[in-house]
Amino acid sequence: MRLSMDIPANLCKTLSAHAHAGRQWPEIGFRDQSAGLLAQLLNINLKQRWPLSKERQLVERGQWFDECCRDFFRRYPQATCVELGAGLSTRFHRLSDTSDWPRFHWIDVDVPQITISKAQVLPHIDNYTLVGADVMTNDWLRISGWAEGKPLLIIMEGLAADLGGKATIQLIFRLLKQAGSAQELAIVLDWRVHPWTLFIKTLVSTLGIKNPQLDSSNSRCVSVFEQGGFEITNRKDLYGGRAIGLVINYKNKESSCPLLL
Repeated sequence: MRLSMDIPANLCKTLSAHAHAGRQWPEIGFRDQSAGLLAQLLNINLKQRWPLSKERQLVERGQWFDECCRDFFRRYPQATCVELGAGLSTRFHRLSDTSDWPRFHWIDVDVPQITISKAQVLPHIDNYTLVGADVMTNDWLRISGWAEGKPLLIIMEGLAADLGGKATIQLIFRLLKQAGSAQELAIVLDWRVHPWTLFIKTLVSTLGIKNPQLDSSNSRCVSVFEQGGFEITNRKDLYGGRAIGLVINYKNKESSCPLLL
């Protein structure tokens, strides 16, 4: 079976990074046996690699996203999670391996090219669903089978960089309209730090300036979420400070939608 020809190289390299992580960086504590198995099933050559520095950053980012998922499932063991732009993610299988009795329902959403490839090789599991859809135009939440009012976790690992800031915020506020009834709505994403902001941060750190006031697209992004009724409950520096990880939770109250960036 030769499926890897239809899968973008960047997805194959990220899968390879996860498969090698346990041996390459045992101190991180990231183990992903399912990544190696999926690569084998899809006939992906695990010698396709990113530079080691980027691989480590990808693994550390993946580890942080996993921790955010575990935190949510500790509060809501039977919650629904939708991973948008999932690619070759094996997060459902990775988290299930560390749970005595996984009761959460998981949906991976990506373009049909990717989901069909995964569906051809992965065994059917009752609480795992693959949905082929465009995250910006298709009604993937309805297709996912999420029950209105139930806790909902949305994973957007690396997606904001692909969509861009404006489209990402549009997607999040569209999701708020569709899933605002959730007992708790949590969205986990990573947001690239603007290069100019990163340069200024490096400069003020070198000069020893304390608590600089930086007006950037990143701080405005956080402000947009907060004005829209979300609460930022977790932040994490990722990619050596070139990105921030955010967990945003809906406060479940009426609020007006602010202007988009």
